[in-house]
Amino acid sequence: MPPELLCISRPTMPDAHSQAISDVTVGDPLQRASIQQHYGCQLEDTPETLLRHLVWQCKARGNAAFRGGQYPEAVKHYSQAIAGAEHDEALFANRSAAYLAQQLYSEAIADAAKAVQLKEAWPKGHYRLGIAYMAIGQWRSALKALAKGARLDPKNLAIANKLAESSRMLEEEEAARLATSALYKRDLVLSLRKVRREEVQHQMLRQFKQSMAAPAWELDDYEWRPTFLPAFKQQQLDRAKVMSDPTTKLLAGYINALADLAQPKTSILLLHDQARLDAYQTALAGALQELPGGHVLTLGSGTNILGLMAAQIGARRVTCIEQGPMLYRMAKQTLLSNTHMPGAKCIVLVDKPLQACGIVGGPMPKDIAAALADVQAAHDAAHASQHAHALAAMDAMPSAQQRDMALNNQPSALRLKKADSTSAAVAEAELEVDSIDDKCESVAEAVLEVDGTDNTSGAVAEAAMGMNSTDDIASAASAVQLCSSNIMPTAVAETDPVMQHTAGAAVTAQYAPPQQSDSITPPSSQRPETECGLNGNQSCADVAHGATPDESSSPDTQQEYFPGDLTRLAQPHGTQDADRLNSMQKHSAASTANMTQGDTAVKTCLQAADHNHSSTGASQAESKGALLERSSESEAAKDKLLGLQLQRIRDSAVMLPEPAEVLVTDLLDHSILGRGLLPNLDYAAERLVQPGVRVVPAAVQVWGMLVEMRIDTISGFDLPALNAFRWHPHHEKIDFSREPYKRLSSPFQVLHLNLQQRVDAIAGAAARHQPARPVLQWDSDAILDVPVMAGGTWNAVAFWFEVQMHGTSCVSSWEGGRPGLPVCPSWGQAVQYLDYKRVVQGQQVKLRVQQDSCQILFSSVPAQRRPRHAFVPRWHFDMLQDQLRNTAYDQAITRAIEFRKGLGCEKVGVLDTGAGSGLLSMMAARAGADWVVGAEVNQSMCDAGVETLVMNGWAAKCLMSNKDVRRMHAAAAQPDGAPPDMQHRADMAVFEVFDSGLLGEGVLHMLAAAKQRLLQKDATLVPAAATVFCQALQMRVDQVKGFNMEQVNRWQWRPDYEGIHLAHCRERWVALGPPVQAMAFDFYDVDANMQSLQACLQLAINKTGKCNAIAFWFELELDEETQLSTSPYCHKGPTWQQAVQWLEEVEVQAGSQLNLTASHDTYGISFSWPASNPETPAEQTIHCSEGTHQESSTPVPPAVSAGDSAITHDDKLSSAGSSSTVDGTGRDMRATTDAHESNSRGGGVPLVDPVWRRTHDQLLEFNSQLARSCTQNPLEYRKVAVAAVKLSSRPQDLGVDVNAAAEMCSKMMS
Repeated sequence: MPPELLCISRPTMPDAHSQAISDVTVGDPLQRASIQQHYGCQLEDTPETLLRHLVWQCKARGNAAFRGGQYPEAVKHYSQAIAGAEHDEALFANRSAAYLAQQLYSEAIADAAKAVQLKEAWPKGHYRLGIAYMAIGQWRSALKALAKGARLDPKNLAIANKLAESSRMLEEEEAARLATSALYKRDLVLSLRKVRREEVQHQMLRQFKQSMAAPAWELDDYEWRPTFLPAFKQQQLDRAKVMSDPTTKLLAGYINALADLAQPKTSILLLHDQARLDAYQTALAGALQELPGGHVLTLGSGTNILGLMAAQIGARRVTCIEQGPMLYRMAKQTLLSNTHMPGAKCIVLVDKPLQACGIVGGPMPKDIAAALADVQAAHDAAHASQHAHALAAMDAMPSAQQRDMALNNQPSALRLKKADSTSAAVAEAELEVDSIDDKCESVAEAVLEVDGTDNTSGAVAEAAMGMNSTDDIASAASAVQLCSSNIMPTAVAETDPVMQHTAGAAVTAQYAPPQQSDSITPPSSQRPETECGLNGNQSCADVAHGATPDESSSPDTQQEYFPGDLTRLAQPHGTQDADRLNSMQKHSAASTANMTQGDTAVKTCLQAADHNHSSTGASQAESKGALLERSSESEAAKDKLLGLQLQRIRDSAVMLPEPAEVLVTDLLDHSILGRGLLPNLDYAAERLVQPGVRVVPAAVQVWGMLVEMRIDTISGFDLPALNAFRWHPHHEKIDFSREPYKRLSSPFQVLHLNLQQRVDAIAGAAARHQPARPVLQWDSDAILDVPVMAGGTWNAVAFWFEVQMHGTSCVSSWEGGRPGLPVCPSWGQAVQYLDYKRVVQGQQVKLRVQQDSCQILFSSVPAQRRPRHAFVPRWHFDMLQDQLRNTAYDQAITRAIEFRKGLGCEKVGVLDTGAGSGLLSMMAARAGADWVVGAEVNQSMCDAGVETLVMNGWAAKCLMSNKDVRRMHAAAAQPDGAPPDMQHRADMAVFEVFDSGLLGEGVLHMLAAAKQRLLQKDATLVPAAATVFCQALQMRVDQVKGFNMEQVNRWQWRPDYEGIHLAHCRERWVALGPPVQAMAFDFYDVDANMQSLQACLQLAINKTGKCNAIAFWFELELDEETQLSTSPYCHKGPTWQQAVQWLEEVEVQAGSQLNLTASHDTYGISFSWPASNPETPAEQTIHCSEGTHQESSTPVPPAVSAGDSAITHDDKLSSAGSSSTVDGTGRDMRATTDAHESNSRGGGVPLVDPVWRRTHDQLLEFNSQLARSCTQNPLEYRKVAVAAVKLSSRPQDLGVDVNAAAEMCSKMMS
């Protein structure tokens, strides 16, 4: 049989004509039968030897054709050969190559697969299959085939090369696919976000239509969000220009006031840090050993512990200067508690800021000199303006002839009437001008009668006296602001026992002019520095008898230390600032009014003269001359009053009798420079110390480390969307021993701050009267090459520091730093977040480090530029990284859905209340829920949650709603006609809206609303119940280094409970008895939960001590099998802290019982001691056994709830306010603030400082108004948010507390 007769057409895919074909690599059986019939022979009848020869011959012809590039001819010959040898794998492989050369990819893949099928262990078959898949871009299939070939023939270079190529191409394809998929998903995220924004706009439009009112702003204004750029921190700001905005100026005062309230409690951390105290004590001893009996100047010790240690060690004189009024009060109280200690009499507390202090015979303090210049400039400007107005008025007077003509043209009766009235007006005006000098003298006498020792409000009022109108007062407000904001205020009356000592007990040595003949006597214009808040002629006995000039007995006359009226938000442009001087002019209001009347008299006189219709020109000229003469006399009186005013400002300076020889400061925080360490040292070095002064600490070494701090996979879900919200306006304080992170580099030295050398240079230049060191934008600016030791995503720089106290003594702020150094945990570590950057091991990255007087700034090279529009509080990240919490919720949700399906529920719907990142929603969808609706009121968290759902592929099942669950509806149209938020009621609710005190986020109200409108009647709840436990604690400071420091305990109090990780600070508290059950909540019983509750508990006491705090925590029953506890005695994650409520101190004895009242108002849980009033009706107090509670038959007034205060609980802005504030004892603090100064329960320390409480209440009122204004008007929110961002970007340029400004910025962007 001729070989060509065996040619069979190339295989084709089966069609309708040939359904029997199962192998497309061989010929069609029908076609073969037709050929054989045509030629009259059968292949099966052909001799085997001949058939093999024919197959070999066809294969050889095919190979020759293939080598010659005749690929169709090669396919023909290979097909002929296959007809005679259908089980020869080489023929199929060869024909696959020929097909591939013709780009017939499907046929090539089919033949290669046939070859592999015929001989699985043949490497070349897998190779042919692999390159065929590579030709059509199926890299994964190609990789699989080539990998098998490589395993069969590891030395085959062709297979190895193709394997590497396919692997590389697969990676590129996967990356492209992910990028494309992410792009599509991102488009979906943006589309969903747009839909949510439109829904919010439609909802607002419906509200405005129903109210028949239009807003004063556009709907687009509601969508505006602030922007924080990293570049903001590098651009210096002009303080005068920034503070010209009234909103910024007002917010700056509010921020500083908040910082002053927070500083005392923060300074208490030093008393708990034994290593830090030991280091300071050793350093002080070393410095005073080198300079025996030296004069020690301490800056910012807060509790005055450093001053007490210096006095005890042997300092001749100790001068203590604090950063704010509250710190000064705390230091004063601790000093009065330790007057019996050796050396206490040599301690002097200065009640003015550092920049208001100088040395006798030296230059005027910086702030005082600036105040004098500003007041003088304001007076000169007002004088020139008034003089110009007077000349213009007199020039505008009509001539005598014009007046006669105008008068003669009037009817006679009218002429007489006008002449009489005008003459009377002129006479009255002249009488007022005559009395100008008398009024000015009376004002001056009134000013002199006001004690000028510590009262700065008088100086502020006098600054306004020289102005002729409220406009002039407003223009001079900035000039005299120094006297009201930078110089500390008068304190209020102190009636507590610690401030009342027996007569004759001297607290400090009196500063008097030196008696030596060569001494310098202080000028009369410079008063000696105050001692313990008193002037130079008062002793502590005067304090006991209420004779202190710096403490008014009436709260109504208290001088506020923050500038402006904080009960009003900044007014629109054009509003005068005069109203904001009210609180600064209380002591001199009458004098100001008299002076204003005197100024007005001049204007009245001129106006009356201008309308004088006298008939003689001579009288007109005489009137002008008289006005000029009397106006000059008035100006002379004003100049006299200005002199008194300037003298008063000079007298407010604190002039130390001698420079200090030892300079001690504790102005260090986690960010090193955030508390103003360098500016304070520079000023002290220039004006308050002598050359050769010993500085403690002497140097600071800063260390850094590249780290990865981000969220990737949590419980099997990808959550990188939240990483965009992980940033901070400043440097975030972090405890790296408890924070998950990945080290990307070894520790490296960032910079070295030689404080001793810096002070020596400045003090030496001042002694030589050389100019001060030039002010540079950056003290240091360097680029470091940091080697990467582990690959990852670099997004943060962690840094800490070592402090060289004195000599070679060093301490560290982190236990992970250099080994062998004592660790001071109270300082903590810091982290600065950067833009994300992928790094690999062995890479060198460039890190830019810039340092000015108030910050250390890290930047990647090139610098990060990602704008930030929203901020997510850090507790969200702690919650997501709590593996115990996540696992427990996942298990409980899975069992709950299985239970619902077991009941026959066809489609299980789930409501996720407070959905946040959407983690619990995805758990429910993964467990089998058919649909999930998440409710999240925070817009930024809702955006992050939607992105998480889309990126994880659950957007089809899970819907995120940017609404409060209490305002959602299901199955029926909403009251305003809008469609429902949920098409069906949910069969199950999952929620995690608990704060440290369980109820603070409003969980009971959310459940009540959900049960009423969103859930089925038999809906399953996860969790199902919660139990609250409480325990009596002694959590107070007593003796520290032998000093009585118990008075600092009053500064720990807050109106509401606060979250504290008790397990992290076990050395700071003592449990006085075992925990007891306080309350239990069955979340299914909504009606019972929505009733206020009061219960009487009996706490068993097993340790003698002073109970001043109640700690409480809760246990969640997720279902019958799973519980979560926040107890400090069990292993728990970082999600929840324990709640601690401060109460009035009570002395307890071991073996006794302590009665405690527990209550809740559906918004928060509170504790108080039972009322001691015997007239209290019996039905209002429920006595029950230990650990039980009953519902009161009489409604209980709600205590301060978690949402009532934005500066107490969780620091959240809230528009809610309460008419009365109740403290831990259940009494109205507004009415009985001073009552806390006395303690009838035997604890010895008042519950709260009255000045702190009074200031807190004022700020709370302003906070409520600020929150309400921002919530109701997006234009007001924009102004406040822009001001907050500006103040936090460069707080050192604007005189604002760094950490408080960062906190305010983060809240406005949350």
